[in-house]
Amino acid sequence: MHTSSSNDGGVESAAIAPNELLRQLAATGSSATSSLICEIELTRFDTSHRQVLLPLLWEYILEHRNSNIREELVAVGAAIRKYIANMPMDQMGTLGVLLESGQRSQLPIELEIEVAKMIYRNFETHPPLHPDPHPELAQRLWELVQAYVNPRILMRDKHSAAASLAIVAIVSMRSKLAEAAWQAAVGSPYRWFSELVSDDLDELLATWSRKNPEAAAWLVALRTPARCV
Repeated sequence: MHTSSSNDGGVESAAIAPNELLRQLAATGSSATSSLICEIELTRFDTSHRQVLLPLLWEYILEHRNSNIREELVAVGAAIRKYIANMPMDQMGTLGVLLESGQRSQLPIELEIEVAKMIYRNFETHPPLHPDPHPELAQRLWELVQAYVNPRILMRDKHSAAASLAIVAIVSMRSKLAEAAWQAAVGSPYRWFSELVSDDLDELLATWSRKNPEAAAWLVALRTPARCV
């Protein structure tokens, strides 16, 4: 195996080749080790690999989404990030199954945060070509907002992050629920929460202004009434 010197004078093993990682993942399936999943997250795969990679990651996510083992939840988060970052934009709606209520065990809030964050990041990079491309996914995100934006819940650990990212994800999809989601942020009794959402939307606006001026103009219009009150 080729080796390379590290900055501190030590020797590090070369990264495992993508094809070998895919072979290991295919061989182990949902029984893959957490370290393998985390290694896969850090590896760059060609588009030709995605047909094999994505179904295997999805299998792992669904199998371990209800785990109460910390190490496995970390790996599921890594799998979610890698899966969403590489999935075709026209299939984003399938992510709604991860956020459905009524599952045997609700998706841990850490993973809800990962899903919402990656949806937002994908639509930040690829602004929707038309409004509301995945209404069912937006509805699942809206259910998160409604559950967590309650002032009695919002202050609990991680709930504000989940609520704010779900709001920004809804807006990034240009959903018909975007106005209600934005109003949920500005109507919060906690000013810091509305500022948290606003800061993320400022970042979204800056990116969209470079990529899609029409989407950027829509976002400005969405926020203008609340700012003029």
